[in-house]
Amino acid sequence: MNIVILCSHVPDPRMSKRIRSLSKISSDLSVIYWDRTHGQGIKIEDLERIDCIKLDASNERYLVKRLLESKKLRRRSFEILNELSPELIYVSGIECMSAARKIKRVCGSHIVLEIADLPANSYIERFGFLSKPLEALVNREVSSADSMVITSPYYYSDYYKQKTRFRENEVFLFENVPEQSVYYGFKKKPHDVFRVAFIGGVRYFDSIRTLFEAAKGIDGLEVLIAGKGPDYERVLELSKTYSNAKITGEYNYKKEIVNLYSEVDLVYAVYNTKGINERLALPNKLYEAIVCGIPIVVSKGTCLEKYVKELGVGFSVSDGDVDELRTLFLDIIGAGNCQLRRISKKESEIKDGFFYENIEQKFLEWISAKVMSKTRGD
Repeated sequence: MNIVILCSHVPDPRMSKRIRSLSKISSDLSVIYWDRTHGQGIKIEDLERIDCIKLDASNERYLVKRLLESKKLRRRSFEILNELSPELIYVSGIECMSAARKIKRVCGSHIVLEIADLPANSYIERFGFLSKPLEALVNREVSSADSMVITSPYYYSDYYKQKTRFRENEVFLFENVPEQSVYYGFKKKPHDVFRVAFIGGVRYFDSIRTLFEAAKGIDGLEVLIAGKGPDYERVLELSKTYSNAKITGEYNYKKEIVNLYSEVDLVYAVYNTKGINERLALPNKLYEAIVCGIPIVVSKGTCLEKYVKELGVGFSVSDGDVDELRTLFLDIIGAGNCQLRRISKKESEIKDGFFYENIEQKFLEWISAKVMSKTRGD
């Protein structure tokens, strides 16, 4: 099967996993990506044997200039796609969808679009009266795909089901679950403090400040922030005013993530709930917490809260409510961690269903069936 993966960004760890998966059903696989690193210095993971075609792009955020640059990138992407004539185009990033759509008309390629964040996110919403037309334009591009892969079930049930033409059998749910090989042999380590951790991309500054304030002055409690991101420097500076805050900075996921979680008692994933993406998304932290047997605390009024309650794997508090979060910490510590042990036991019972390897084969079978159906003209 001739497959081209088309990304409007440098392949991140999630897309790197998809590339490795799709290479298992294709001996003729290429990756076209637009090199927008947004100053993060992102490196493509473990793809040395894959034919990767990089298209240079800027870090432009001004809408008009970005649209003009994207037009050039789409034109160049179309030219490369036309040379490769793929049976399947796997797209990540709405900006490059029109290039895939044009090739579909030329050589009948099947287009699969992966949605990891709603296009109706804060980037679109901030354009005021233009946000609705932009959202409609984006959803029209989404609808031009043949099939869709989503990372949260609520992206379809609470958004795309109403906004696009997609039926349930055209949508595959592939949550942001971790690879079992990375977490093989994970064990909790004994430690002297109750540790609440925010691990991953350091953003949502106000939510992290709420965490610091809620934990302030509680004996035996430590806050751990591990990772880097757009708010890292602000969080690092803020942490200096709290005696029980620890910032470790950037880490190597495959080599260090298991060690980081081995001394964590509670995962913090309380985000601002104003944006639709934050209300519908399910973050990596949820699945990392589950496979490590660590309870998670999330925002009330979100689909994440609903999911956590259905699974029985954590707690919820109101975003920005210092007193409510502080009360939760004190209740957990005061109960002698018995609530945590009960949740941890539940997570150990369900964790096998949240490993990448246990979903991958179904994903590849679904992809193959879609392409075969397209070939037959079904």
